[in-house]
Amino acid sequence: MTFSDQLKQKAAPILQEIYQHPFVKGIEDGTLPKEAIKFYVQQDFLYLNAFVKIYAQAITKSTTREDMDFFQEQIHFTLHSETIAHKNLCQVANLSLDQLKGGKLAPTTFMYQQHMLEQGRDGTILDVLAGLIPCPWTYWEIGKHIMNRVSSLEGHPFKDWIEFYGKYGSEDMTFAEELFRRLDEKAQGATKDELNHAENVFLKSCELEWRFWEMSFYQEDWKFNSLMKIY
Repeated sequence: MTFSDQLKQKAAPILQEIYQHPFVKGIEDGTLPKEAIKFYVQQDFLYLNAFVKIYAQAITKSTTREDMDFFQEQIHFTLHSETIAHKNLCQVANLSLDQLKGGKLAPTTFMYQQHMLEQGRDGTILDVLAGLIPCPWTYWEIGKHIMNRVSSLEGHPFKDWIEFYGKYGSEDMTFAEELFRRLDEKAQGATKDELNHAENVFLKSCELEWRFWEMSFYQEDWKFNSLMKIY
């Protein structure tokens, strides 16, 4: 069993909880409330800003030009292609994407950003990969899960979102599979302690993915927001 197989096996209970989350179910049946969509798009835009920085930090930790080129390509993809999914959500909710780019960090978004940025600052390339993979992996799994459960996506309000993530990558290898391949490559020379640390990083990111759906559906806010200037 590869290291990535072990990680996916350990994270399986979290993935099942994500499938059953009311936000994800709302995408599946097309009934996601407008306020949940608005909150999610605002926070995901902020989250992806940190994701781009993580790719940049991965470049500084890379030892081959091939790795550097790969992460550079992901920076471009995140900056320019993820908006396809956001635009679909905004269209359904009759919202303007540009108007949703000025939101403030909610607690879970802040926590997730800090978790990933910590790996980029203090971790190895193995830690960086472990921290960022759960995002594309769980979205790919969600897309596939919904596509398998919905008989036809024709006329479905979230068709573009579902297909964008359900087909996340090329015909030969999805983006998540490519990331896992690279993770296994880096894991080959790692010590047991390094693998255990990377596993914990991965599982924390998986839980934070679940928390992101939870935060968005219930529009999580800071308890003492009125006392603070949250940026």
